Amino acid sequence: MSDQSGNAIFYLALLILPLSALIARRLPLGQLAKMALGWAGIFAVALLLVTLWTRNRPAIDDLLVSTGLKQHLVRGGSITLARNEDGHFYADVMLNGQPHRLMIDSGATETAISAELAKRIGVRPADRVPGGEQTMVETANGTITAEPGTIETVTLGPITARDLGVLVAPSFGDGVLGMNFLNQLKGWRVEGDRMILNAPPTAPGDSI
Repeated sequence: MSDQSGNAIFYLALLILPLSALIARRLPLGQLAKMALGWAGIFAVALLLVTLWTRNRPAIDDLLVSTGLKQHLVRGGSITLARNEDGHFYADVMLNGQPHRLMIDSGATETAISAELAKRIGVRPADRVPGGEQTMVETANGTITAEPGTIETVTLGPITARDLGVLVAPSFGDGVLGMNFLNQLKGWRVEGDRMILNAPPTAPGDSI
């Protein structure tokens, strides 16, 4: 049975229920006919709206993202992000299984997070990369001292990066997702107020 046939049967069953209730009330025939027509009209409009939504879902989703009513859109192996009011793109990611919102910064070579966030997601001294002594990092607010480390998993929609290098410092605030993440993708681009990230092809169970 096709999906359209199944949907038709489902909506027909929904229409029969209120009609059966009306018949059971034994209303005058004229009043019953008016109410039945009213219910039929309601279901016809609802069916039309559902059909239009289903057939135009990609265009509707793109419109919602473009207008900022929807923050991100996952479609197959790609995710589309809407530009925030401050002009930047933000992504709701999972860092070692913990949810967090990071700004995507194509001007940052490395992903950077605060010391507080590092502690919350479990980036411990034992997780630091070889030779992970403190390093000096140039930021918009000047030169600061940061500690290199790794995040076991960074998940964004259909994309999962493993053992991602990260810089940790108290002054990094909410943190940024840098080029060391973006460079692992199949590709990424900005189209107007949308950023589109494409996951690389992977074998089942693999990650980038």
